[in-house]
Amino acid sequence: MAKLNCSVKNCTNNYDSYCCINEIKVVGAQASASEATCCENFQESEDAFTNNIQTPNINLSINCEATNCNHNSNCTCEADYVDINGAWAYECGETKCSSFSCK
Repeated sequence: MAKLNCSVKNCTNNYDSYCCINEIKVVGAQASASEATCCENFQESEDAFTNNIQTPNINLSINCEATNCNHNSNCTCEADYVDINGAWAYECGETKCSSFSCK
């Protein structure tokens, strides 16, 4: 499992730069750069306090469809540390996996 840092402040699953779900899915099957990836689990937060009742998950499972990434092993991210970015995203496509490394 990877240690995940999430800077997507507008996601309901984000609390204090951690994700509050058990696993995420990074999509971008044909990606050759991080900008072509995104976090499929992004959900726009409608209430700034929504995620305060959730528990941050420091280490979580990351399913990854970015088969061109060096960290991808059988659709599982093997990176020790993963950065998901998209500070004020309003949809999944405005997020990205900054840890993507093209083969």
